[in-house]
Amino acid sequence: MTQNLNLFGEEELKQITILQIEEEVILPLIPLVKKRPSKNDSPLEKEIRRFNKLIKELHDYEESNKQKLADKADYDKLYHIKVLPHILELAKDQVLFIKYIEKFFYAEKPNKSLEKRFAEFVLAILNQASQYNDDAKEISRIYLNKQIELLTKAEKKQLSKVMKRDGVNTSDDTFNDFDVNDFIESQTENFDFESFAKEMHESRAEEASAKKDTPISIAELYKELVKILHPDLEQDAKIKHTKEQLMKELTVAKEEHDLHAMLILKQKAHQLNSTAPSDAGYSLEKLKAYNKILKQKLDEFRFNHKNEMLSSLFLSNGFINMSDNTVPNEKKIEAEIADIKSMRKGMAADMKIIKSKAHVVGLMAQSEEDMEEDFDDDFFDEIFFK
Repeated sequence: MTQNLNLFGEEELKQITILQIEEEVILPLIPLVKKRPSKNDSPLEKEIRRFNKLIKELHDYEESNKQKLADKADYDKLYHIKVLPHILELAKDQVLFIKYIEKFFYAEKPNKSLEKRFAEFVLAILNQASQYNDDAKEISRIYLNKQIELLTKAEKKQLSKVMKRDGVNTSDDTFNDFDVNDFIESQTENFDFESFAKEMHESRAEEASAKKDTPISIAELYKELVKILHPDLEQDAKIKHTKEQLMKELTVAKEEHDLHAMLILKQKAHQLNSTAPSDAGYSLEKLKAYNKILKQKLDEFRFNHKNEMLSSLFLSNGFINMSDNTVPNEKKIEAEIADIKSMRKGMAADMKIIKSKAHVVGLMAQSEEDMEEDFDDDFFDEIFFK
């Protein structure tokens, strides 16, 4: 431990020391002689304790995010290599399954209500397959159009309102020749690019204006670090290269108002120059300003973490995912492959059983019951409101 005579006043230095930076732990912590808080802590000591706590919590969040990104990259790689081939085979089976049950379902002309349910049933099965299989995509397009044709008068009127709102010209009851692809194309054709460009310009102008409103504490710290890190002032080639990299990081941190990153860069800079921090920047007022900015960043982390926790309950297909996030990627991949194989076996078994339209209708009814059970209101209440 060494004291920095330039950092605080003499009275303050009686209580405060500066932590020597180690290579593996580069955190801008400010240790106190008194390890535990007490009623006699000065306002400065309280702000220092708060500063250290915020720095540690932000460090933990950032390290956790780095690990999440590494795990995701590893998972994506395994998914592409091991799971995707099974999904492609599943998509082929799903197309064959739909073509097989169609023969029985349309052996007799169904009523509109039943045909509408069948279209929903088909689209649910081919939801993922249409992303990987051209036949599945074409069948999905056909059944999307069937859904439009089978809309009630009230539903058609509602759809017409939506289409008009999106700039598509059509009458309330002219849907017989409606095509989903034509609808998408017409949306693009009627898209007001001029207004969109204007909105983007105004949005960027607001962002640029916001960047000008850099907190004074960050602006001052940036100027201080530029003097230390500017590579043109360095003679040693290796150190100059390192400073060039740190300057790039500093520029990004300043633009993003990332005080935490800037403080860590400050530690790296002084470690690079083998010096102790030599500014008077940790006064009570400065710490209060720093703590306010650090608290805002930590609140953002916590808010994003809550959103991640909520969204992690749901898979892309809408079903609840209650799997443990600590499960290794290999185990997750094995479980997904097992689920796909189970789905393929289930379809093969259904194809052996289905021999009539009644069998198809029964399968549709079972599917609807399963969906209702998966999205039981009591279950949601238990999760979110318990």
